[in-house]
Amino acid sequence: ALLWGAVPLFYIGQTADALDRLARGVAVADEQGAMFWQVLGRVWQVIMDDDLRGTEEGREALRDGLTTFEARGSGIGRSYFEAHLARAMSEAGQVDGAHQMSKTAVADCEASRLLCWYPEILRLHALNCVAAGRYDEAAVARGTGLRAAREQGAFLWELRLLLDTPANDP
Repeated sequence: ALLWGAVPLFYIGQTADALDRLARGVAVADEQGAMFWQVLGRVWQVIMDDDLRGTEEGREALRDGLTTFEARGSGIGRSYFEAHLARAMSEAGQVDGAHQMSKTAVADCEASRLLCWYPEILRLHALNCVAAGRYDEAAVARGTGLRAAREQGAFLWELRLLLDTPANDP
């Protein structure tokens, strides 16, 4: 509850409170030896903490988390976490690899039919498309993301896509 409760706090802009709650959740997971929750908490920490996400250590923590989830057979959220890793890679200048990874994350999400994160994955992919100079692909990703968000009634995802759109226009 501490870990998942941090997520909505993060998405409504209360990052300091989210990171505090997340740290408490990871501490409980550490005390319990609950590896899945330890890894999940550390992955979310990288996503939420701009300073950590901007480091190789942060990107490595995301990679390690994905590897751990895969090894344990827990693929839930994989495409979402891959999209975040791709975005962190793009921000670090690894634009081509990031673009390909986020494109794969979109395809994996579509194939899994676990679409609760789909508009956000498309938003992150669109940002990577822009970084790679693929403006038409970015526009398609944003448009698909907006339609999906509206169909889901996912106002937060819609808002995030709309806020990114002017900054991403070629």
